[in-house]
Amino acid sequence: MDLAQAFCNILPMTETRFNKPDAGTSYTWLHVLNAVLLLGLWVFAIGAYPGLPEQVPGHIGGSGVTRWDAKQSSPWFILPIIALVNAAMMYGISAISHSTPGSFNVPAKTQLMKLPREGQRYAMAPMRGFMYGMATWLLVLLGYIQVEMYRIAHAGPGADVATSGLLWVTILMVAAVVIMAVRMSGTVKRRIMEWESTQPTPEEA
Repeated sequence: MDLAQAFCNILPMTETRFNKPDAGTSYTWLHVLNAVLLLGLWVFAIGAYPGLPEQVPGHIGGSGVTRWDAKQSSPWFILPIIALVNAAMMYGISAISHSTPGSFNVPAKTQLMKLPREGQRYAMAPMRGFMYGMATWLLVLLGYIQVEMYRIAHAGPGADVATSGLLWVTILMVAAVVIMAVRMSGTVKRRIMEWESTQPTPEEA
């Protein structure tokens, strides 16, 4: 859990101050990280494929490999495809949260819907960071599984290989996502209140 918290602390869930309501934090570094992870996964999968043995793990469980497949019919390229689809989905959801903020159930949604469009986008900016972080964790997990498949494939059927690392990486990812979700919800609510607090009262107007 400490590792999960440490990773979440570097995610850009806290953005710039309210005097730049629609600017928010630049997620450039996170976009670059996700692009590198996705590209690296594809480069590794394509580059390692010719050197794979004839038998490749078809499924890896907590107790080890439960199925072996022939190299030609193995799910070797399934993981990079899943990674690409998942990343596209996370970024698509992020785009929807920016274009139509009211599409999502968030804390203080009634207050959110009373804000002008720029206020809604300001309040929902942490949602974008959450989705980008989700993409990061999924890419890390799928990349780890791909490397494990390669390692186990070269060990061969019957070899005593440890797969507990996969379980721990999955637990770490789930813990990090839960922490990110809690932080995101709290930040959205805070930003709604910040926007409301800066609006002039009827007397001031």
